[in-house]
Amino acid sequence: MSLDINQQFPIARITAIAFLISFYIYGHILRVSLHHGNECDMTWSVVRFIHIPEENANGPVAQNATQENDPKVAQDLEDPFKSALASTYRLMKFIDGRDERYKYLIDYERPYKTSRGESPTKSQTFNTIKGEDWCQSANFDTEDTAPHGHIVIYVPGHSGQYMQARSLAAHGINLSQRSSNEQRQVVQRTLERLWDGTMNASPEGGDVNDFAYDVFSVYFDGEGGGLHGSRLFAQAEFLANSIERVARQCGEENITIVAHSIGGIVARMASTKVNERRMDENENPMVRNIITLASPHASIPLIFDRSVHNFHRFVETKEERLKLMQQGREINGKDYMYNVVSISGGIRDELIPPETCEISGDRSISLMSTNIMAPKFEIDYTERHLGMDHNAIVWCNGLLKTVREIIFIMVSTSQSDKGNSLENISEFIDVKRTSMGSTNSHECNFDCEVERLQRLLQEEYGIIGAVAIQTSMIYNCRPLIALYVINGLFYFIVKMLPTRRIRALDGWCLLIIPFLASGAINFVKSNLNRYDGFATTLVLAYVALAIHWILLYGFVPGISLLRKKWRQKASNRGTETDEYLIENCRPIHTIIKRQFTVSVTLVIGCLALSLLAQGSLNDFELNITVIEAILFLTICTMVHLNIFENIFKSVKTESASLFGLRQRIISITSLALSVFAVGKISFALSLTTRTGQAKAVPFMKYEQMEWNLSCSTVESLICSVGFGLIGSDLLRFTWLICAPLYLVFVWLGSIS
Repeated sequence: MSLDINQQFPIARITAIAFLISFYIYGHILRVSLHHGNECDMTWSVVRFIHIPEENANGPVAQNATQENDPKVAQDLEDPFKSALASTYRLMKFIDGRDERYKYLIDYERPYKTSRGESPTKSQTFNTIKGEDWCQSANFDTEDTAPHGHIVIYVPGHSGQYMQARSLAAHGINLSQRSSNEQRQVVQRTLERLWDGTMNASPEGGDVNDFAYDVFSVYFDGEGGGLHGSRLFAQAEFLANSIERVARQCGEENITIVAHSIGGIVARMASTKVNERRMDENENPMVRNIITLASPHASIPLIFDRSVHNFHRFVETKEERLKLMQQGREINGKDYMYNVVSISGGIRDELIPPETCEISGDRSISLMSTNIMAPKFEIDYTERHLGMDHNAIVWCNGLLKTVREIIFIMVSTSQSDKGNSLENISEFIDVKRTSMGSTNSHECNFDCEVERLQRLLQEEYGIIGAVAIQTSMIYNCRPLIALYVINGLFYFIVKMLPTRRIRALDGWCLLIIPFLASGAINFVKSNLNRYDGFATTLVLAYVALAIHWILLYGFVPGISLLRKKWRQKASNRGTETDEYLIENCRPIHTIIKRQFTVSVTLVIGCLALSLLAQGSLNDFELNITVIEAILFLTICTMVHLNIFENIFKSVKTESASLFGLRQRIISITSLALSVFAVGKISFALSLTTRTGQAKAVPFMKYEQMEWNLSCSTVESLICSVGFGLIGSDLLRFTWLICAPLYLVFVWLGSIS
């Protein structure tokens, strides 16, 4: 008895789609129990932040860095790029409400407000009292200033906030537990030791309990740096300026950076810039140690815009250049390369998988949070230690205790020149792992730890549950979109083949295409997500195919059918006046002209409303950069208008092949184009103001440099013309992606 797959396929297709989507939802349900937040104790503190006044012509300038005695500051004040950064980014400082050293700096009469006029957190953030030295503690002597804490600068990640630094800062002064009756005497003694200088940046006895660090935090106004690389370039420049400013004001030449998520990549870029400048000036390096929390050093998942990956690659290039410069110069024993300690949040991290946190090189070490966390003290925790979620890593009390000890080891090693910081940290971690009953780093390295966490997850939820959880992790969105496109292309090729027998195997695509797509994506990302396994990728491929089918056989024809019925009713009533969607018998140039007019009107109207809403109308300036941004936004809008028109379009000749062709192209491109265009759109919108253009200067310089390197063997005239056409990020996306897609959709729309 032969099986007629084509007759049974409609039911099989619906059943398969329902099963795959249910499995995907099942993974999200399991993640609720995975991300419970009970693996960490909360860090407690009396939170106060002060806003460090900007170095600009309209605001106060620090006492030790006035225009009269520091020509570098005077030069910075005239730099429109640095002025633009100062108008949007901020430098903040943490002060515990009980710490008498810096309480005098808080201007309680002036709560801090953001550039939008909002108060980030009521009664917790204030401006600095005018004229005061924001780095000087109150417990100073006229002859001998009491040593302040070691300087640590916190760098938030994508859409991160400066408030995330409060837990790190609380551990810096050993005031991280709730002030209960039992702890009151301990807290009072700690405050006394901070005041008399017993706890400071350079403990003579080498005791971590006598060590203190003060935390500054950069604030990027909640900006999503992962959307576009231009933001990361600007953030890195502001961080580099902030490092130099804090070092200059506090008289410190050994600053530690602690960064979260993609902020770790920004921290590496800024530190490279600062130390490279110091090398050129034959001065001591400023940044010697970086600690990153859940930062994607190996690769950046969940990011769709290519400019972000280019930034990551450029950071590695700059680090290699700094290393070569140091080897080729006589620098009197000065070491301008910095140590990097990368700590992964573990398998519970829904945004950054643990394997991407591994960093290579002889000046770096990769650690798993599950191996270095101190035990919980508030409640018993008997579950398997799988780590913590992406945001919990910045407030996890047990982990930050160890981070404090790591900072102490790094600082004490660099001050005493005794041994190597990373070797000392490795020995400390091995002792800690042994005390927790775990294997040391010689028996199980970072790759081994990732595999161990995978096994623990399977023991906790079973193989099927573990695959469902990992499939539904947010960091798999990018491979899901890639598999969606690959599935769609394979399916499109099969359905467009001229041989009927091959086209008739529609049902078998359910089994064959996901395997082909999984093989392709695993080949491309052979060095990424190594421990997700083929099973997770295969399930993602099936889910992507289900989404493709929902759009292809559900959404697109459903909308078209509703449109057709509505037109029929309008025609029966004699009121069919919707000429906007009547495409047949119209020449292509008429369609393009109409859509161009509509798109320009929409773009300009939206820009005007956006500028009015943000109060940035006076910041608008029409120039070639704005024209490029408007051109990109216009053509991008035209593409999306064309997608909607083709969805609504009904085929007069009832040509099933034409209708199927239109459906397949729309389903393949619409979702992928929308996802990949988000970062470009945000960048284009930012370029419509002078401030946004100034912030984009480092990114534009990088683009110019990359273009010059790529066309070094080409005539200069050809190179200049080429850069003017496709040299910038927006123009490349406009002419190489949006314009060809638009012409394809116009062609489809012109056929009736």
